[in-house]
Amino acid sequence: VVRLAVPPRTVAPQAVTALVAEALNEALDEGPASLVRNDSERPPTLLVLDECQNTFLSRIGGLDGWRALLRLTNARLDNLFWLVLINNQSWAYLCNVFGREYQFRNMVRVKRWSPTEIRSLILSRHHRSGLKLRYDEVLLSSRGPEAGNVRNAEQRYFSLLWDACRGNPMTALKLWLSSVKVARREVLVGLPSLPPSAAVEKSGENLLFVYAAIATHENLSGDEIVTVTNLPENVVRYALKAGFDAGFIRSSEDDGRYRLVPLWYHTVIHLLTRKNLLHE
Repeated sequence: VVRLAVPPRTVAPQAVTALVAEALNEALDEGPASLVRNDSERPPTLLVLDECQNTFLSRIGGLDGWRALLRLTNARLDNLFWLVLINNQSWAYLCNVFGREYQFRNMVRVKRWSPTEIRSLILSRHHRSGLKLRYDEVLLSSRGPEAGNVRNAEQRYFSLLWDACRGNPMTALKLWLSSVKVARREVLVGLPSLPPSAAVEKSGENLLFVYAAIATHENLSGDEIVTVTNLPENVVRYALKAGFDAGFIRSSEDDGRYRLVPLWYHTVIHLLTRKNLLHE
């Protein structure tokens, strides 16, 4: 098994081919033909390519890297198997360009975590803190014999949490941290809630185009946003600043690229989908 994360933005066909060649430790001067020629001497290999949304940009000429990857994966081989991992919004865009059925033989969507798995994730991490857990009165209050029952409050909280995070464990962790207050040796748990969409809804059309570009590509640099949106640089800068101030855009410390904040993901995606700015 060979694992490889595609660096941002590997959009040139030569760069994609060179990346695969380095991972397999083979010369691929003739692209897919080289893969076929070397196949009989290759041990059975599973090549796992992560972050494959980094192989394209939604502009003229920006899809050549993805085409190069498709040519490699479609070569008829007996000893090389591919697992291509990609962001769902990026995949939806590429399906509208190339057609869903003509890219890969099999597609598997990552399953949502179950409510039980989300609850186990949160409580196992909380247990390591050694702090006492207490639920807010709004979760404890109910009618009948269950009033004030801690177990019932816990079940109600994690049911609301799962509805808000939609089975995404990263979002669940962020929601948990936003709904608890720590005082001395005690953690008070309140209602989980996603950020309001008002901060995004009041953005103008040009700003929403910027946010849609980031969602479609999962991560972009400032120059790449200008390229794919064809908007003036000052408009892009203003959109990024507005997103930063509202809290739903972040810049990664390691690479300086712009992404959606996980806690805001569903809120922003829902609004952009409603505005018909996304492809899923």
